[in-house]
Amino acid sequence: VLHQQMMENRASYRQKLQSSQDAQHRQAILVQKLQAKVLQYRNWCKELEKRLESNSDSHPYLRDHKVEQNLENVLVHLEEEQQRCENLGRVNILLRKHLDKANEVNGALQEDINKLTDDWSRAKIELEHKESDWHKERELFEHYRQSEHDRILGIWRQVVTLHRHFLEMKTATDRDLSELKADQVRLYGSILINCFHVSSDAQFWETKNLEDSLLRCQLQEQRQLGKK
Repeated sequence: VLHQQMMENRASYRQKLQSSQDAQHRQAILVQKLQAKVLQYRNWCKELEKRLESNSDSHPYLRDHKVEQNLENVLVHLEEEQQRCENLGRVNILLRKHLDKANEVNGALQEDINKLTDDWSRAKIELEHKESDWHKERELFEHYRQSEHDRILGIWRQVVTLHRHFLEMKTATDRDLSELKADQVRLYGSILINCFHVSSDAQFWETKNLEDSLLRCQLQEQRQLGKK
């Protein structure tokens, strides 16, 4: 925005300077024309005077009745031309003042343009530096963003791989636990059966030992009765 405003101000000053220079050029041309016109009138007056003198010398008899009329006409023309010269002189002075004023304005505008050009150059250099810094910061940010993206993508891939391994291990663990539970059930059943067999055998041997003890007692009693 600052750059655009400076460019617009610079263009406006240049336009004003160009307009002032054009007006100054037109005024200078007008002054030259007026000066040439004054010189032309002066030459014309001198030419009239020469003609009057020539007519007076070549026609001495006509001098009495024409001199006064020609002289009056010449005086009228001279007064008119003198008035015109004075008017042109005043106009010339006025135009010269305007020209001097235009030169002052032109100089002030030129100083403003030079100052504006210097400010614009400094602002341009500063803007170029800021733009260069911005490009560097953008490159650093893009590099950082890409590295972070790659790092996060790598972490995500590791998470996906770990999740897959966890699911595989969970499936294998569940399968092993199921097999272990089945083995425990079978082992528990086998233990129960063995315990039942052991208990039955113990009862059998206990009964048998009891019967043997009774039988031995009866035999001893019979032997004792036989001795008597």
